Amino acid sequence: MSRNRHRLTRLLFATIGALSTVVVLMPTGAGAAQSSAGANWFAPAANGVVRKYKASYRRPVARRHVASRRQVAQRVQRIRRYSPARRNGAEVEWDDSFDTTTVRARRNPVSSIGNAGARAGAARLPGFSSLSRRRIGSRTPVFSKATIQAMQAAIARYEYIVSRGGWKKIPDGPTMRVGTSSPRVILLRQRLSATGDLRQQRGRQRSYDAYVGQAVQRYQKRNGLLQTGTVNARTLKALNVSAAARLAQLKLNLARISKMVEGIGKKFIMVNLAAAELEAVEFGSVRSRHRTVVGKTDRPSPLISSRVVEVNFYPYWHVPESIVHKDLIPKLKKDPAYLTRTNLRVLKDWGGEEVDPSTIDWNDPAAENYKFRQDPGPANALGFVRINFPNKHSVYMHDTPTKGLFSHGYRAYSSGCVRIQNVQDLVGWMLQKQKGWAPSRIDETIRMGESKNVSLKKSIPLYWTYITAWALPNGTVEFRRDLYGRDGVGMLAANY
Repeated sequence: MSRNRHRLTRLLFATIGALSTVVVLMPTGAGAAQSSAGANWFAPAANGVVRKYKASYRRPVARRHVASRRQVAQRVQRIRRYSPARRNGAEVEWDDSFDTTTVRARRNPVSSIGNAGARAGAARLPGFSSLSRRRIGSRTPVFSKATIQAMQAAIARYEYIVSRGGWKKIPDGPTMRVGTSSPRVILLRQRLSATGDLRQQRGRQRSYDAYVGQAVQRYQKRNGLLQTGTVNARTLKALNVSAAARLAQLKLNLARISKMVEGIGKKFIMVNLAAAELEAVEFGSVRSRHRTVVGKTDRPSPLISSRVVEVNFYPYWHVPESIVHKDLIPKLKKDPAYLTRTNLRVLKDWGGEEVDPSTIDWNDPAAENYKFRQDPGPANALGFVRINFPNKHSVYMHDTPTKGLFSHGYRAYSSGCVRIQNVQDLVGWMLQKQKGWAPSRIDETIRMGESKNVSLKKSIPLYWTYITAWALPNGTVEFRRDLYGRDGVGMLAANY
């Protein structure tokens, strides 16, 4: 009996230790500092940045307990997403990294923060969408006054970095990963420390250890790169964009965002072409965020200001002339059976009679005069839904059967239209106040494969924009490559 009590006691302390590794931001101002046994856990610093103070009685963790405590902390982190504070709409934020070498003796209190604040460190905090129950990152829209304020603070930081000479370029060489030992790692550590991705005191060794790997992942995340934790050629090119070029990006995009924020409505959809991301915004908060696939560099998606007016479930795809000329005819010259495999029909003209493709010579220039229509279904290029809005470019937003592209860091593969990941969540948000279109009705329509056209009773403003740099209220500065070369701040920002 006594032995069991001792085991339970040890388990309790291990659990409390793991729970305490989840870092929760406290509100700045009065009451921000929490003290326990004479040690401040959190306290406000300059510019509202909340910094963590080390407690005097932190104690080392035995190596054999590290894995189990990490698992408990991660499990608690998942549970707290469904806490009453979260359900009531308050922003409860915690750090997404765990210190597995030390542990606090007591659990930190969970606190909600009403206003978005800043936090020490560069890693972005995970978020939560009450609509789709997916992680959405920051709830602060790119088009918001909070973003403008965060960008002004970021510009001040980068002006300071530039005034001190910026950062040194890291020479080309083999891919750097955990275990690499090289003088280049010293430069990498200095580069990551300059922008807060790596702690200063950990930037002197020449070994690429786990700390560097985590810092590289943080850097990759806020630069729209695959989070591999290794410095490959693309990551190296991003790291070597000069501080002056990054500062110019911030200033240019601050002007773009400031212009858009003026007079923007309470509900809108924003597609950031440079980031290949979409935000559904309502009452100043991001309700859902989606990865997208945008136009290729030689077929860029246009800048658009319009309003979403219609949703088509299981649409037909009328192949645009540009795709017929550039893609379809060359493919049919090599593989005429492609039409049958993809349910593409050949028509003399729109609304005209169907033509037997076996009677057509695809090497004849006149073949480009035919019209092509794809039937609804799993192979349809538009997937199960198309979102329409008036524009002069004949583009739209839609689902896609090639969903694997959403996992890529570089997502410029379309011919100008925008493909949306988890588009069902976006459609549900758009139709949530439309009578007769509850989520269950949407699910049923998709399951049954019905072709339906739904006109929105109230159109939703839509903006296709081009933002290559922005900042979050938590202090994170986001950069994206100048995909279409529209920034004009130097080719380096466009080459990774």
